[in-house]
Amino acid sequence: MGLTALIYSSLALFFASVTVAGMGRVFLLVLFLMPLACKRKPTPAPPPPMPAATIPILNVQSLIPLVPGRPTHLAVAPRQQFYWVQESTTGDDTVIGLDSRMIPQATDLTAGKILSELGASSGTGNIQSLVWADDQLYFYFLGGQNARVIACLGRFSPSTGRIRILANTESLDQATGMGPSLALARARIIATDGPWWLWLRHTDRSILLRFDPASLAPASPIEFHQPFATIQSPDGPLTMTLPQMHLSAGGDGRLLLTDLHSATLWTIDRSGQATNTLSLVGLSSGLSTPAVDPKLGFIFFAAAADPMSALTIDRIAEPPVRTSYPALLMLNTDHWAAIDRQHFHVTGNLDPSTMQIEQLYPDPSQQGYLAYDNASGHLLLLKITQ
Repeated sequence: MGLTALIYSSLALFFASVTVAGMGRVFLLVLFLMPLACKRKPTPAPPPPMPAATIPILNVQSLIPLVPGRPTHLAVAPRQQFYWVQESTTGDDTVIGLDSRMIPQATDLTAGKILSELGASSGTGNIQSLVWADDQLYFYFLGGQNARVIACLGRFSPSTGRIRILANTESLDQATGMGPSLALARARIIATDGPWWLWLRHTDRSILLRFDPASLAPASPIEFHQPFATIQSPDGPLTMTLPQMHLSAGGDGRLLLTDLHSATLWTIDRSGQATNTLSLVGLSSGLSTPAVDPKLGFIFFAAAADPMSALTIDRIAEPPVRTSYPALLMLNTDHWAAIDRQHFHVTGNLDPSTMQIEQLYPDPSQQGYLAYDNASGHLLLLKITQ
């Protein structure tokens, strides 16, 4: 029954019950209600459907198969060249180069030649970090000869084959104060657009040493500085010895800390002060360290893993983006997006559902990111396309 019919039906019942004396007042009531019945708003038409958004595609190309599940370090050079090294169980590491023709070639940067440069006639060891800058490879090496610990920070010129030791075992021991526990430390060189950092840590100690490769004199050892002993956050000092802590380069000479313990991305300034940049609560605990893109923000690869939880009640939040994993996440303070595995375009013998990537290496010459997949052992090129 419409509104008009309902009003008139109600009035008819009302008329039957009133006296003649009250008819005047009833007439005025009818005059008041009739315009209401005539001013019904028509039911609005449903809104037009939203146009379908263009979903980006992640092209995943296998470049070369390596041994899976092994610590692997990459360094990106210009003109579609890059270098890698896998830490061998026998301690006889060799850095391999790959050029635009996709032909692997062994370099003279080997564990044996590093040991020889340090005065050891024998021994074994692993190259734990690689960085490319100024046509040279910077590296960190840890090994030994019998019971003797041998460690160094050095650089290597692929064009000349020359190795230069920038800091030997004694220099590192003096700078870190780790003593014999230096043999237990894992190291990483972090090259920002400002100062560089050498990060060494084991289960009981973590230390960040700042240095400037551009200020190196031809025959002088490198100078280390320790501008802060701890990284301070609004919650107090951060426990950098935890295995869930992962440092990488940020913009403007700052560091990024992917904290999988508290589900937080921190930005660390040059004085060691950490600022909460993004909440990672609810995202996969299999996050890589982020690459930084001026348009897309922080780009993470997220493996299929359990979601991260907030450590405290006040940090409980909805995840910045919901997706199925694995996925490529593009996160910023004001927008978020994800490319899930249904939108991976994979070439090569790869299972995208098992991919595990710890670090994305920007490769401007190929407009993408190089990465090592722990699950398959493949070196990959990842490119985002529309």
